Amino acid sequence: MARFGLRHTQFAPGETVLARGAVGRIGIMAAQLAARGGAALDCDGRGGEGAPAGYDVIIDVVAGMDMPLF
Repeated sequence: MARFGLRHTQFAPGETVLARGAVGRIGIMAAQLAARGGAALDCDGRGGEGAPAGYDVIIDVVAGMDMPLF
C-alpha cells in the first residue's frame, strides 16, 4: 500500500514528502521508501531550521477517504 501511494503520486527523488501517520506500519514503510527513493524528510517532525517549508507529496494514512483535500 505504501509503495502504491508513492507510485500514484509520481514521487521523484529530491521532492519533499510528508508521511502522516508514520507511527503505523504503512506510514513507516512510506517514510522508508520515500527516504530510499531520495526524498527530503523532516525526521523529527518538529520543523525548524532545515525543515521543508512545504511538501511536494503528502501520504496521509490517518485521515482516510473522507478527509477534505486542501
